[in-house]
Amino acid sequence: MEALDSPVDVKQALTTEFVGRFGWIMLAAAGMVLFCVSIYYRSVVTVLLAMLPVAAPGAVNLAVLAILKRPVNLMHCFGILMMIGLAVDYGIFGLRAVKCGRSDLVLPAMGMSFLTTLVGVGALLFSRHPMLFDIGLTLVIGITVAYLCGVLLVRALAQLAIRRKLLKFMVLPGLLLLAVGGGCRTSPFAHPEYPQLDRSESELRAELADWNAGRNTQPLVVHSNMVIDYGFFSLALLAVVQADFPTREIKAAAVTPVGMKMFELSGRNGAVENSAIAAVIPEKDRAEFAEAIFRDLNRIFFDLEAPADGEWLPEERMLVIRRKLPDGRTEKYHFAGNPLRLTAKSCGGFFRKDYQVDFYDYTRTAAGWQPGKVFYRNCRGSYTIAVRNTEKEAGQ
Repeated sequence: MEALDSPVDVKQALTTEFVGRFGWIMLAAAGMVLFCVSIYYRSVVTVLLAMLPVAAPGAVNLAVLAILKRPVNLMHCFGILMMIGLAVDYGIFGLRAVKCGRSDLVLPAMGMSFLTTLVGVGALLFSRHPMLFDIGLTLVIGITVAYLCGVLLVRALAQLAIRRKLLKFMVLPGLLLLAVGGGCRTSPFAHPEYPQLDRSESELRAELADWNAGRNTQPLVVHSNMVIDYGFFSLALLAVVQADFPTREIKAAAVTPVGMKMFELSGRNGAVENSAIAAVIPEKDRAEFAEAIFRDLNRIFFDLEAPADGEWLPEERMLVIRRKLPDGRTEKYHFAGNPLRLTAKSCGGFFRKDYQVDFYDYTRTAAGWQPGKVFYRNCRGSYTIAVRNTEKEAGQ
């Protein structure tokens, strides 16, 4: 064993020893984070995108230390270890903003999270102790790079991945035709400011009973303007939907503004029985396309009653009714207003939401209450559908 002749040699030897051990600890921590993200997303591309804000700050930190000619020490490794758990959040939030189409809500939350974290770790830069300064420097650089990576790079690459997936789903001539007649992308509608829930439980139950009693008991024909947003692409459709509530049967047809028929389908109880899909959709994908659209229409028009077996979760301006489904997923109904009206419903598992439907207004018809403006988010399929029901009439 080589003798250490000076305190400097001792310091260098200890640093080398601990940095080497911390390298394995950092790899183990990154591996655990990667494992958790993999369980949630179960997609190689999505997992890599989520982990991008973890890898980039480490590389930037090493580059900054090299530029400053500062050797890597134990505190730098400790800072990177802390950063691994913080940085992955920006990747997850960036993906969520793209997949659910709610950048207007997610991005401000990411910015506030970044600022509060930066203020907390940035205080270490004012410490006179060199060890605390090294930790603060590592975290400030890492969190800044992770935030920028999540807001800019992850979102851009996620949208690019969605675009490439869509290009595989539709042939190029079809995309060009749809782009000509697709129209402009619409923004989500705005909920009004609902009054506070200042009624007693018995009064709320009576309002829910009136809501359920006013639901449809006869077929209804609805003329709708729909806009389907998927990644960079926006498709406008003029649709006619006939919903038979007692038999849970739906018949729907939609054309683009230039007159090209996009789909025509019918079925009942959530299953497609007949469908005709535009030739721009590859033949091998038409059945999947029809099932997805039919499932979405069922979620928009059916099952809008307040569940009798749900758990009540009252809030200041909203009543949430939650119930467990036999497959383990959780279904939530949001009621607000005076009297109570359904404003949203959603369904999902422990790790992720399957879909959410927001209802912004209703009109009274002979068949019962019918939603007017609807915004539907398919979180698994990463697309949204904005619906404006313009005309409603009782079916034959």
